[in-house]
Amino acid sequence: MNAAYFLPFFVAAYFSFPTQVHAKKVDDEVTAQDVVATILATRDPVTKISPSHIGHPGYEKLAFIYDKAVDALILHATGHQQEAEDILDYFAARLDIPDEKLNDNVDSNGIYGIVKSMNIQRRDPIKALTNAIDITSTSEAGASMLEFSTTPGPNSFIIFAFLTVNPKKYLPHATMLGEALLSMQDNEGGIRDGDRAPERVYTEPHVDAYAAFLMLYQLTNDEIWLTAATRSEKWFYRYVYHPERRSIDQGLWAGITNTIFALDCYSWTMAGPIGEKMNLVDLRKLTDSMLRRGMTLIRVTLPDEKTKSLLLMDFTNSEDPRTLEARGGLHPMGTIEWTGGVILALQKNAVRLWEANHKTVAVAYKALAEVLLEETKKSFYTLDGKKITFYATGQGLEVARFGGLIPNNASGWRTPFYYSKKNGRTLLKGGSLIGAWTFLPELRSNPFILNDPYGKVYDKIPSSRRILREARSFLVALASERIYTEQVSKEIPDASTQIVEPKFYNKKMWEEINNGIVASNSGNKKGAREFYRKAMDWANKVVENPVWIKLAQRENSLKEREVGGLVSYQWGKTADFNPENAASEKAIWRYPLLNEIAVSMWALAMIYQELDDVEHSEYWIKRILNEVPLHQIATMKNNGEPQEKGKAVGYWNALVSWQDNIPRTAIDQKMKNSYVHIVKEDKLLDSRPKFVTITQILGYNTPPVSRFPPLKNKGFNPSPQP
Repeated sequence: MNAAYFLPFFVAAYFSFPTQVHAKKVDDEVTAQDVVATILATRDPVTKISPSHIGHPGYEKLAFIYDKAVDALILHATGHQQEAEDILDYFAARLDIPDEKLNDNVDSNGIYGIVKSMNIQRRDPIKALTNAIDITSTSEAGASMLEFSTTPGPNSFIIFAFLTVNPKKYLPHATMLGEALLSMQDNEGGIRDGDRAPERVYTEPHVDAYAAFLMLYQLTNDEIWLTAATRSEKWFYRYVYHPERRSIDQGLWAGITNTIFALDCYSWTMAGPIGEKMNLVDLRKLTDSMLRRGMTLIRVTLPDEKTKSLLLMDFTNSEDPRTLEARGGLHPMGTIEWTGGVILALQKNAVRLWEANHKTVAVAYKALAEVLLEETKKSFYTLDGKKITFYATGQGLEVARFGGLIPNNASGWRTPFYYSKKNGRTLLKGGSLIGAWTFLPELRSNPFILNDPYGKVYDKIPSSRRILREARSFLVALASERIYTEQVSKEIPDASTQIVEPKFYNKKMWEEINNGIVASNSGNKKGAREFYRKAMDWANKVVENPVWIKLAQRENSLKEREVGGLVSYQWGKTADFNPENAASEKAIWRYPLLNEIAVSMWALAMIYQELDDVEHSEYWIKRILNEVPLHQIATMKNNGEPQEKGKAVGYWNALVSWQDNIPRTAIDQKMKNSYVHIVKEDKLLDSRPKFVTITQILGYNTPPVSRFPPLKNKGFNPSPQP
């Protein structure tokens, strides 16, 4: 075996076992309790949930459920049991929504709040959680935000938290989510990417699900979980694990292997139960490969104005051509969270080697882990009296080509902003709570293995300052080709573009349309055109997204099958004061993408008429006719009783309006003329959808509850119910 594979050679020649040593504590060293204090200080006062990122425009209310699982694990590991349960109680309460109520409230994508019905073809739904939530929502089902898909990784981490924090209390909820993971497992054992990309298996969430299955088996002794875990393990070894070339592939996409280096596929796999079964030679090969491809040395100025050089791991190999393309050139990055995973993998491997009597290498692995832990802790800074760190350097960059859903579009995850400054003026200061991940290995808490006692052995492995110096020098040498000075950003993102949902884009679109109307009425035609062009920009963000268009078309087909037309709504009454309208509104918003996409198309048709471009206006009218004819657009109440303001008093359909209504304005007349021209040209006698009453839809005369035929769930829902 080539000795180069065994990276911790720096102690082999002269190592003698020293006594245990501890690094000298500095005054500003961050502790796990400091990080816990930040989590607690940033919680919503009612929901007890913290946002994932602080300071990044538009993310003020956003939390990814994976991040919140990590919060709960850290709180539990530091003795804050009640606070950990406060987080998990929020998710458990939503999963406890009765099946019948969930079935009566889900939209056509299976979503009710933050709960996803993974099999709405059955009356006993398989429940899961959507990937991201609005932390301020106190509604019964909560509110999803940004990521309406349900994928195995985040739900697996919620299982880890449930079963670590209080297994007796949360086992029923962990079992629910385990059943959702089972529904994602394909015939060959791969855990597919939920309803986001069901044709793909990503390795890291796949091994997360494997760990979750084993935990559930450990606590229930139910063979269904062991069988699922065994099938998952076989898939891993068959499709993505290649010890002969020291690699783990990032995933299998519709039968095609994605070979890009993804750090978490290595670190989390080795830290978890699959790592327990790997032979030591393979573990050392993978560790060597992981460090050599991902180690970076980043010089970065933090929001406290201190500039530091940090040894951190990158998400991927920054020199890979695919990464160069994604990041716009060579731009090594450092991630705190993923470096935490590497620290845990090194700790686990150190223990395995120590127990196998490979003590020299075990000591070296521990030294590498301790150096990286020290580096991640150096990345923390004080912000408004709270200790926090960044998510990753390289603000606003795509981390890697790990898999976007939009063809030919760089739609991967981009790093949140944490510090921007221009001309001596600070524009933004912030950070990310997920940096707490690095304290899990410091606390000897392994999220992937229930009650993992590895810390008892790890703490017995000796160390010395000399070995730590050698380890640091070794890591610096590995990073020598990936040394980068991070420039302080001089810009901040527009908050209105950060939550990528049609309803947010349409809200901005309406604002610009209204500005244009005001300008036009005041005689400022030039100004009106500028506002209209801005409105077009927002509408185009919606209609240029092929995933949303496809889902809107799907919802139109479902509505035709389920309703057979438009849902009748008594004009002038909000749902709060009319039970029949309440049921009708629920039925209308069962198809959220249909309505949102149609709004954007209608706006483009209208604006092109304002700009005297009839040809393009008629293009969008035709698309409404052909793709989203069953849309219903809300008219909001802007006066009257306070409790009614901002709520719908009616829902209109553009096709019905153009055909039946008397134009009130010149632009209405132009739109009607274009519509009539298209109908005659296409020889359509009557393109208006028919109206169907809520009692006809439900089949009985009591309207408060909505019941719909069972559906097969596909896709995700980027726009929630109002």
